[in-house]
This record gives sequence, structure tokens and C-alpha cells, in this order.
Amino acid sequence: MIQNNSQNDVTGVEAIPIWLEDSLKTAQAFTQFATLSPEPPPETFHQRSKQAAQAAFLIAQLRDEKRLSSFVPLALGELLEGLARIAGLSLTPLLVWLNAKEINALNPDAVGAAVRVAKLIGCSMRETMAHLRLGFANAQGAAPVPLLLARYRATDVSQSPLESCETLLTRIETKYEPPSLRQLRQLESLVHAEFAQASTPVNTKDVRS
Repeated sequence: MIQNNSQNDVTGVEAIPIWLEDSLKTAQAFTQFATLSPEPPPETFHQRSKQAAQAAFLIAQLRDEKRLSSFVPLALGELLEGLARIAGLSLTPLLVWLNAKEINALNPDAVGAAVRVAKLIGCSMRETMAHLRLGFANAQGAAPVPLLLARYRATDVSQSPLESCETLLTRIETKYEPPSLRQLRQLESLVHAEFAQASTPVNTKDVRS
């Protein structure tokens, strides 16, 4: 009498190798996956992608305008809006991308957005800080800094426009009341924080012309 080596010998059915069974399962799963219709990405994805593309275009255009300009004694928001108008553009898509309502107000949200744009278009931290301080001086009712700067440079051209502006702003700020000075320092901290973050390369050279 011949002894059976396995149960499959008794039934006459040959066992399927494990590797073949796994391969069949994989093929079946792949076939099912291939017949599935991929779900379209959410509308918010398309909207955000469009906003990012518009923002990138605006940043590139504003960078080009910035390269053609030396330091101008304007408030930060006025500078950015002025560059946009020269280029025939609107800052609205960029503000939408940044989830910002405005860039002219002296509050953390507006200043944070303006500082980020300034950095992206190639302003140095020193320039950005000067523009912020100019806007703050205007809000404090100080004498118009552009006029003071023109008078100052008429007698002293040893400094660059940026350096002269910083000198005048330091003089103006000595007359601020303590609460106003604390507010200015808080806003300045936003500039330091933004430029401390790593990002795409930007122009960090101070304008000397």
C-alpha cells in the first residue's frame, strides 16, 4: 500500500504555491484599482493653485521694478502700491494669496503682509525697516520726511539716501511718547522675524545710490 505524502495527494488537487497566490491577489487588486475613476481634486486646490500662480507673476514683476529703483522715502505700503502702479498691476491677487486685507494699516496683520511682500521683491531688511518707520512717523503726525530728507541732503551728501533717512527717523523717534515707541518696536520685531526665516534668495544689499 502506497502512503500519501499530503492531503492534496488524496484529493488529487495540487497545492497552489504561496508566491503564485500572492501574485494573483496583487493582479486582481491592480485590475480593480485601474478601473476606478480617480476623484477630481477639490475646487479649493484649483483656486489656491491659481492664486499662487498669480502671486508668483506679480512678485516677479515687482522685483523687476524694484531693481530699477533706488531708495525712495515712502511708507512701506505706499512703496509697494507705487511699484505696482508703475508696472500697471494690482496688488489684490497677491493680498488674496497672503490672506491679507491691506498693507497700509499699522497693525500686525497688515505690516506682516507688507513686510513679506517687501522681502519677496528684493528689499533688504534695512530698507524694509526704514519704510516701516517712515509710515509710522507719518501716522504720528511728524513733519513730512521726504521734505526733511531733501533739506538734509542739500547740506550733507556724505550719506546715502537710506542712511540720511535713518538719521532723520532716529531724531524724530526721540520725540515719541513711550506707548508709541513701544508700538513701533513691536512692529519692527515683525520685520526681524520675517527676515530671520529662510526663503527664496532675495537682495540683501543696501541701496547706496
